[in-house]
Amino acid sequence: LGGLSPQAIYKMLKAKELESIMISPRKKVIPPESVRTILIDKGFKYQKQILAFDMIKGGVGKTTLSSTVAARASHYGCKTLIIDFDLQGNLSRSFELPNKTYKIWIDIVKDNVDVNETIINVSPYLDIIPSNLNNSRLDIEMQHASTNIKDHVKDILDNVIDNYDLIIIDCPPAINKVSASAICASDKVIIPLNPDPYAMDGLVMTLNEIKRIKKSFKLKNPDYMIVWNKYDARKRLGAIYMHDLASQIKVEHILPVVIRTDTSYENAIANAASIFEASKNTNAKEDIDQMAREIIGLNKWVEENSIDK
Repeated sequence: LGGLSPQAIYKMLKAKELESIMISPRKKVIPPESVRTILIDKGFKYQKQILAFDMIKGGVGKTTLSSTVAARASHYGCKTLIIDFDLQGNLSRSFELPNKTYKIWIDIVKDNVDVNETIINVSPYLDIIPSNLNNSRLDIEMQHASTNIKDHVKDILDNVIDNYDLIIIDCPPAINKVSASAICASDKVIIPLNPDPYAMDGLVMTLNEIKRIKKSFKLKNPDYMIVWNKYDARKRLGAIYMHDLASQIKVEHILPVVIRTDTSYENAIANAASIFEASKNTNAKEDIDQMAREIIGLNKWVEENSIDK
């Protein structure tokens, strides 16, 4: 919890009569509401931000990062909404939503469904606007509706943004209208990058597309951050591509976190569980935790403040 010692946390839990949950004789979980109270009491401020996770190339782990980072941010008391724009709906399925019984984004465009009707709560402080194959017609419906690409996603999210600290948009691996609108609405684009030549080509195309969108719509935002994903220290190519990236991209555009390869992600999907439900420590838990802390500003706040009191 932001650098607080266990002793300081126990003291605050008792003094403020905050809820905690004993899940084993030696392990206690502090729910998001209590975490939020503790951090706010210590001076932490949750920043409102909209992030688009985008990469034109598929298979880079964009959806996995979107869902796990959103979940971890919610554990820190960050009120989080994740939007699934991928027509395959893999992110939505990871939360075990009922099959096609929910409203999705195409219903907003086609039938003027209120955005609040599409939001589903999946866990404390974490909501989702899901997707399924029906969103495959989203670009066509947006064209039929003469949708204003620049303001479409932004205007809809304006109706709910006051309810959240963090909105994460999982974009499809393609150049299309909904991705462009999501980028226009975002404060920052998070670009996952794998250590392979095809992903590097995808990075160039993604950066060019962001540049084109900003120029076309005369936008100051979004900025972008690259996160190194699926890194395996045993493979020499990873170090080579990482060196190439560092030589071509300014350091302020590279997230100071490396996401290592870990079978925990596949196991979590197979078990329909979060990587954070596993009892043992893993690279996945450590790396996603750090990425979430970077995104919500917790690491920077800890560095700037002495809070262990």
